[in-house]
Amino acid sequence: MTDYARNTAVSARKSRMELEGMLEKFGAYRIATLVDRDTSMVAFSAHDRQIRLSLPVPQLDDRKFTHTPTGKKRDAHGTQVELEKEIRRRWRSLVLLVKAKITAINDGIVEFEEEFLPHVVMADGSTVFERAKEQISIEYETGKPTQLLLGNFQ
Repeated sequence: MTDYARNTAVSARKSRMELEGMLEKFGAYRIATLVDRDTSMVAFSAHDRQIRLSLPVPQLDDRKFTHTPTGKKRDAHGTQVELEKEIRRRWRSLVLLVKAKITAINDGIVEFEEEFLPHVVMADGSTVFERAKEQISIEYETGKPTQLLLGNFQ
């Protein structure tokens, strides 16, 4: 499988601007993007919910950037070029993800909360996904279904 937007020339900044514009057009507000060393994110409010989508930032010391596919070590400039290329690619992927979610909502395929539920920010700052992930793993490991998985099918 090839990486989506592997050779994109679209800057990360331009992708963030596109994402913000798309969200504004969708009716979102309090739109913010954050770029940090370990993770980047886009956060916004819509449909009376706060949403946060995280984008893991690749690390400069990852062998994917420090070496060529044949194993040859890249110099510092080559490593930086490959890292920036991957950052641009990931932002394009996030734009595609959000565009697909918005399209599915606008076309009536899914509801807003159904599509963005994992990314809803709870009162303690965690997302629904962060809260549920560990519990789901434990339930699958133990084989004991609970309310979380059964819902109304008791």
